[in-house]
This record gives sequence, structure tokens and C-alpha cells, in this order.
Amino acid sequence: MSGNGSDGNDVKLWFSARTVYEHDKTGDGLFEERIVVLRAEGFEEALERAGVEAAGYADAVGCVYTGYVSVYEIVEEALGDGTEVFSLMRDSDLSAEAYIDRFYTTGDERSDDEESE
Repeated sequence: MSGNGSDGNDVKLWFSARTVYEHDKTGDGLFEERIVVLRAEGFEEALERAGVEAAGYADAVGCVYTGYVSVYEIVEEALGDGTEVFSLMRDSDLSAEAYIDRFYTTGDERSDDEESE
């Protein structure tokens, strides 16, 4: 075994890939963001693999892959409880509450939490 639990000499790194999809009819405004974990030898391979995975997912569920992908290298060698798999830093002049309202809790989200209420 060599780095990151891979066999042989080809060292694979962990990456997460955030991708965006459009559901329903184009223009209806229902979008999905997914974050998946994958292995790759480097950033470029991770981007390529993420695009292939995203296209396969879109075909499987009947949505449209928008082409948006953001890849994040996971620094830990082994995934486990508490492993950071994605991080995004953004400059903003908004207060914390306004920032969250603007980017995360717009009121248009669909989540499993809402369905169980």
C-alpha cells in the first residue's frame, strides 16, 4: 500500500466535486447541487472524472448537467468522521445573517428536513 490507501506506485488523492444540474424543463428553475467524492492522480484528472460522473448521473435521473464543476482536493489520506470534503471562501461585505440569507437560505431550497415537518 502506498499513499492514500492506493495499491502500487500510482498515488491517488481524494477529491470532492461539486456539480450543478437542472431538473424539470429547462428554464423552470429547479436546480440541484451535488458533492461527490472521487479518487484521482491530480486536479486535472479529478475535473475530468467529475464531468464524466456528472454526465452519468444526469442521464440516470433524467436531468441536465449544466457543466458547472468545482473540484476540491481533500488533504486527509483517509476519509472518516469529520473529514473536510469541501470548502469555499468568499469575500463579502454582508453581515453573517445577510450572507447566509443571500447564499444559503433563500427560502427556495428543497430539503429532506422540510419534507418531514
